[in-house]
Amino acid sequence: MYDYASILVHAHSCNANCIKCYGRYEPFNSLKPNIDYYTGNATFHNLEKFLDKVNTNKIRYISISGVHGDPCQANNINNLIEYIRDNNKNLTISLHTNALHPQSTEIINQCDKATITYPSFIPYVYKDIMRVPYFFDIKKSIKKYKTPIKLSMLLPSTCTPALLDHYIYSCRGIGVKRIVLRQIMGEEPLMFPYRMLKPYYARNFKNNKVYDVDGVEVTIWDWEKTSITGLYLMPNGKITDVFSI
Repeated sequence: MYDYASILVHAHSCNANCIKCYGRYEPFNSLKPNIDYYTGNATFHNLEKFLDKVNTNKIRYISISGVHGDPCQANNINNLIEYIRDNNKNLTISLHTNALHPQSTEIINQCDKATITYPSFIPYVYKDIMRVPYFFDIKKSIKKYKTPIKLSMLLPSTCTPALLDHYIYSCRGIGVKRIVLRQIMGEEPLMFPYRMLKPYYARNFKNNKVYDVDGVEVTIWDWEKTSITGLYLMPNGKITDVFSI
């Protein structure tokens, strides 16, 4: 019934301030954080019940991501990963992070897969989209990751064919084989990536087009059109199959 499961981490603040972060929208911006302000520890309400449902529904893939704040900001995120692995041996654990936290490499390497939000290899574009005062040069970190890495690029209205071409070229240069281009929820989707990548079309995944660009898998992901089904543990402990703004 479900394609995957997801645990959503909500912190008091984030180490980035990304444009169009869905954590600013309903229902996420009205949820109470599940990370204690003083200790950074996360309380994952209904976790056991959620994992029971994961087992019952024979879900084999679970994602840990943030809805307001990066999941690596939770001090006990390592314990959460260990707990999931100890209690659900057949699960593939994936982390979605911006990789800015000092301990993010260690946490990434605990997981089976990781997706890193990385809007551009160009410093000023990266800083404009992440709205941070510094540039995280992933080229210097990529060899530290022991788990397969996928990079996630937002598609804001300021994106151009030249920027997209540079991104794919740069990913290939550092050995990243998978990219996801994310249409921004609530906005008119950009159409030029579909036209630009049309000659490389490979397949369709849950209503999202997938391309093979000279050995790099590129997926254009549109949350408002995808047919993927998920089971979500919200920060307040609610278990739901609805992920929307």
